[in-house]
Amino acid sequence: FAEDQLSLTDVTTKSSSTALTLKALGTDTESGVKIHIDDSSSSGRRLSVPAFLVLSWRAETGTDEWLQGTSYGNKVQVHHWDGDSRTDASITHLLHNVNKGSTILIEDTDRSGERILTELKMTVKGVKSQTTDTVDILLCKRLSTESSSTASADLTPCSDVVADTTATTSTTTTTTAGSTTADSTTGGIAFTTTTSTPGTGTTTTLENPGGPWSAYFSDETGSKGVAPGTALVGLGCSGQFCGSIRVSHRADVQLSSQSVTIHQLDADVGDLMCQSGQVATQVTCIGSSCSSIRLHCATPQGGRVSIDLLERLWFPSELHGTEDSYCHGDDVVVGVYCGGANCMTKKLVCATYSRDDECVPSCDILGLECGDDGCGGSCGTCSSEDSSLTPMCRGDVGRCVYFVAADWVNEDKSMTATNLVSTGMGCSDDYCGNVRLIQMSVFVDAATSEKSDWISDNTGHRWFWNSGTAASDQAADCPDGMAVSYLKCDGRHCDNLRLHCGKPLQWQVEMTEDPVVTDWFSEEQGRMDCPDGKVMTGVECQDSKKWCLTNCRSYCDNKRLRCRSIKPEMAGAAILGVVPVAELPSSADPVSPASSPWYQGAADTANNLWGGLNGVFQDSVSSAQLLCGYQSLVTVAAMRLLYFFS
Repeated sequence: FAEDQLSLTDVTTKSSSTALTLKALGTDTESGVKIHIDDSSSSGRRLSVPAFLVLSWRAETGTDEWLQGTSYGNKVQVHHWDGDSRTDASITHLLHNVNKGSTILIEDTDRSGERILTELKMTVKGVKSQTTDTVDILLCKRLSTESSSTASADLTPCSDVVADTTATTSTTTTTTAGSTTADSTTGGIAFTTTTSTPGTGTTTTLENPGGPWSAYFSDETGSKGVAPGTALVGLGCSGQFCGSIRVSHRADVQLSSQSVTIHQLDADVGDLMCQSGQVATQVTCIGSSCSSIRLHCATPQGGRVSIDLLERLWFPSELHGTEDSYCHGDDVVVGVYCGGANCMTKKLVCATYSRDDECVPSCDILGLECGDDGCGGSCGTCSSEDSSLTPMCRGDVGRCVYFVAADWVNEDKSMTATNLVSTGMGCSDDYCGNVRLIQMSVFVDAATSEKSDWISDNTGHRWFWNSGTAASDQAADCPDGMAVSYLKCDGRHCDNLRLHCGKPLQWQVEMTEDPVVTDWFSEEQGRMDCPDGKVMTGVECQDSKKWCLTNCRSYCDNKRLRCRSIKPEMAGAAILGVVPVAELPSSADPVSPASSPWYQGAADTANNLWGGLNGVFQDSVSSAQLLCGYQSLVTVAAMRLLYFFS
């Protein structure tokens, strides 16, 4: 619903009606209106929690998990809501289900279910048979002669007056193709009233400026087969909930392969918008039957994109229908709005592309500080006044990033939180008894933090002398879309591990590909890094041996990482998730990045950096050490025999 809310007392004490325009539920994040029920308007009831009347409009596609079915479509719903957050659906009560052209007296409810007549009356304008994306309503005080026993047909409709503008905070004007738009400033709600242009019953079809349409696709595999590196101009829907889509591109608008940004919704409804100066180039289906979409954007190699936006109409116009939508003339797609369950209705956002035969570098357009400028040149190189830091350029965002090692963690010492994304892990001491995370200067959203279960080389407690938390598995993975940011250790030799994960800020963890699994490592190797700019999303302990004398792999001695790519949602100066060097955590030590051709000019300094770690096994030992070692081996072997036969 809209952030601004109305007061029931204010609405019912006004001398004129309050006019509102409701947007269809599922087409906008502000599609409802809240009316606060204060004590003076609640018939003497004292309210211990916030209470609201909530008005919403369900067009033909407006359903949710609580109100499903066509009986709720094309109607205004009035709910009573006692809540503080959007998730408080369990304390929502449906009061009225109102058709267009109807006038009702609003009756509230208390916790016992008793209906209580309020002073509020509502008129829903329009004709019942008409289907629209918006609906106009009028709110006013009921007449003293009107009561709950008055038939609806005998109620006097609220007077049709101009919306009150005395509390206006802003005026919003948008342009919708194929319609006329009026500025609307309704009591701080700032809705926009859109009226379709009257027609003659025929549809005028404009020529699609793009190339031929692709075949329909409905999954990740089909999406990847349509990635031409040119500007997107059209998008088509087909099947249940727009479960299959197709696309059309303009071959004459070539896009740079550098600084490609990716945008994906965490819910069914919302806006996918390219960064200013970028153009949509690809649509990827996520999940089965294209239950969600991901929009890929890039910068034109030549020419510029206007900042003035044009919204097309919602499509498909019929539920589960087959329909295409496209930008006209010199316009290209720069955004997609999603509405309804599984983004079943869509709206294209277009902007005019101005051709320029000369390649326009992306450095100034996107605020890139390093990497390819998209025209064969460079936006600069990375350097640091601090000789201990080795900045590297992430060409996908045109920003310099730094690498640090968090402090060592063991059974007696916890890690200092850094809120950075991890790209590797270090080991020291016997059985990799000390561990630390290698991290990149990219923030994770601390508010999204989730923990894995405890893991080890075995489940439960293998030996009676083991202490600490029992492991439930030998491998742990972050939830989808998250990366490791924190590590907790428990038990002898850091036997048990637990991961804390979070979503990288303004980055998407690539879930459409299988994770890359590294080689096994321990204190002998000292360090393991994810390859090719990937981030750490999981860790695995190698299974310990039951029958062995040496190299038994106890205490999660050997580990390997699970890694995934991350894709930026923004690039250049607009990506706030990249940490400036001045804000790197003081608890972490600067380290060099892993050796990888993915980073231009990355130095192979891992072995030198980690060669001095404590706990590395030596190739030769004294005879006294050997004797002591053999005695220990006999003891361990005996205990393993007892365990095996128990």
